[in-house]
Amino acid sequence: MTKTQSGRSSRSKPVSKTSKGNIFEFYVPKIPGTRPRPKLVKDKKDPKKLVYDKTKPADFLKTSFTKTTSVNFGKGPNKNLLTRYPALPLPQIVRAALECGYGRRKMWSSHLLLSSTESKELSAYLIKRLLMAVSCIRVDKNDAYVTCDFYSKIEPSEKVAISFIAGGIGSFIAAKYWLDAAGEKVKVMLHTSIYTKGISSSIKTNLLTSKKSPDYLVESDSGKWHVFESKGGTDRGRNKRIQEGLLQLGLITHLGWSSDPKQPQSVITQVCTHTSIDAGSRLKVVAYDPPGENDEGFQEIIIDEAVCKLLKIAESLDQFHAINTETYTEEKWEWKSVSQTENLEIALPSKYFNLEVRLRASLGLFLLVNEIIEKYKERTQWSAKFMIERLENNINSYHFDGEYKTISDAFIVFIKNLNDAEEEDVFIVQSRQYLDLDRVLREFDAVLQECQLSSTFSQPNDIQDEGTNVMMSSGMLIRETVRKA
Repeated sequence: MTKTQSGRSSRSKPVSKTSKGNIFEFYVPKIPGTRPRPKLVKDKKDPKKLVYDKTKPADFLKTSFTKTTSVNFGKGPNKNLLTRYPALPLPQIVRAALECGYGRRKMWSSHLLLSSTESKELSAYLIKRLLMAVSCIRVDKNDAYVTCDFYSKIEPSEKVAISFIAGGIGSFIAAKYWLDAAGEKVKVMLHTSIYTKGISSSIKTNLLTSKKSPDYLVESDSGKWHVFESKGGTDRGRNKRIQEGLLQLGLITHLGWSSDPKQPQSVITQVCTHTSIDAGSRLKVVAYDPPGENDEGFQEIIIDEAVCKLLKIAESLDQFHAINTETYTEEKWEWKSVSQTENLEIALPSKYFNLEVRLRASLGLFLLVNEIIEKYKERTQWSAKFMIERLENNINSYHFDGEYKTISDAFIVFIKNLNDAEEEDVFIVQSRQYLDLDRVLREFDAVLQECQLSSTFSQPNDIQDEGTNVMMSSGMLIRETVRKA
């Protein structure tokens, strides 16, 4: 994103303060305590069936919701939401793009962890894809994000991809402002490609599918949970997309980490956001909370903290490797310049790379166990012996060497002792206990804490959410540097 020239001609009208920045509108039900849904009508294909009326989304939103400038949760001093927000510094936009999992729907699998080359190649592609989207947006003299005029000339299929990316970034920024107003911060934002891999095996009936899974689960620094659904596209199609998003929300009612004794907790808010992106116009973000009652059942979701957070770290490691510039060391951090942008650098703790193989091997093997059990559970009666054979064949197909081979060979020896496992859940739990993912996460946490305490530029209170130095939930640092003339 680039700044336009700040100078104005003498004939230019002065810009009022109210026109600075981009519009962010937040909506809640007109009648407090209600959860609006479109009216039910007869299905044209099956008159005996009732479906939601989706023909007049603008009327539904107008009659059911009202604009708000405050939030009804948290302990913020004023709980005020602004109607406009100025463009954020570049590192914060990069953080939003990387945290929100752009282009990673259904990405993570055991294969991408156990085959680091393919995973890094995919990350390189996704970064280029992100840069394609960013190149369509600039920051104007009024400190607002504006879509470039040439956007109207590009192919519709590319617009779909760009809208998806912009929608995710807009959703992350909206979540930031939503929680800021409550005196809270975004601690971690889990994309569906990550949290669905971490759903606890104790959830016997998982109602979530690719169509029903909300885009993001957000944990605040107070330990509270929020659910976000992200939409993007033209302003003209905004109302239809928002109504679609609201109908997708509401399924998850309680959330929690499997490691938290207080889990699961009630979800505080469920928000659908839409980022409007039109050629020559400022980006606009709207957010609606809460959705209507979901009539397809309710779900308590318990997610594996180690699985999700290790996947976030694996993402950042891949992104770091995908940046094709030289690495230099500074205060226990490995740094790279992002060649495609001006004055931007990213870093990870130096010791992260010593732990990378253990992360990829341990987490990859655990996901492989889950994938094989999921693949065969509908085809054949449970047999521990059959699963062990399938696992051993899959693992051996990688022809590992070095530390990968040491870890995988030891795991094969271990699972051969699980012949007596009478249920698939027992097999999963015992495999996880052996791989000890919690210990792997603790090792990364200890490394990050050591770096934060010893580095002059990475104190947690200074960089988590403000300014030109920011830290992602994975521990990746992003900073903007000033080049000397």
